[in-house]
Amino acid sequence: MRSRFSIWAIVAANLLPLVLVALGYWGVTEILALYWIETAIVGFFTVLKVFFASAPVPYHKTVTFEMLKSAPHLKTLPLLAGDLGFIGKILISLFFAFPFIMFMALNGLILYLALVLVYPGASVPPLLSLKWGLLSLFLGHGAAFAADYLASGEFRRTRPGDCVNEPFHRLAIMQLTLAAGAGLSGSFGGMLYIMSVFVVAKLAIELRPPGGYIGAAAETPKTDASAR
Repeated sequence: MRSRFSIWAIVAANLLPLVLVALGYWGVTEILALYWIETAIVGFFTVLKVFFASAPVPYHKTVTFEMLKSAPHLKTLPLLAGDLGFIGKILISLFFAFPFIMFMALNGLILYLALVLVYPGASVPPLLSLKWGLLSLFLGHGAAFAADYLASGEFRRTRPGDCVNEPFHRLAIMQLTLAAGAGLSGSFGGMLYIMSVFVVAKLAIELRPPGGYIGAAAETPKTDASAR
C-alpha cells in the first residue's frame, strides 16, 4: 500500500517539468530527455531494493546446486542459494543491469525517433539544462523508496529476485505513452495541454497498485505445510 507522502512526492516531482513547460523554459525535447533519464533513476532504486530485501529465499536443490556443493573450494555457496547474501545480491543486480541497459537504449531510440519525426531538426538538450527536473524526480523516487519500502517494512517481506521483474513492463508503458504524447503534441499543437494529459497518464501507470513504485510489492513468502 502506497503512503500519502510518497504519492504527493511522486506527483510533485512530475508536475515540476510541466511547470517549466508552462513558463516557456522547456519544450517537448526536454520532457522526453528527462523522462528517459528517469529510467536510470528507477534502475538505481531497483538495485537498492535488491540489497535491502531481506525476505527468505526458498531453498531449491537442483542438479547444478548439488554438483557445485560437492566442490570443496566453494565455501561461499550458501550466499547463492537459500539465505541469499551480499554476493548473491550482487549477482542479481548484475543480471538485472545488462537487460535494463539494453532496455534503456531501446527506449532512447524510440523516443529519439518519435522526436525527430515530429520535430525535424530537433536536438537532444544538454544534461545540465535538465538538472532541476532530474533532481525533483530523484527526490520523488527517493521519498517513495524511503516511505513505501524502508519505513513500511516492505523490504522484510520482499525477496531480492522479486525486485527486478516489475520495472520493465511498467517503464515500457510509461515511455510509449510519453512518445505518443510527443507525437500528438507535434501534430496537433497545444503541446502543454497534450503533454499534460500524457504526463497524468504516466503518473496513473506509475502509481497504480500493486506496488505502484519501482516494482510490485512482493508477497510474504508462505511456508508450504505439506513440505514439513
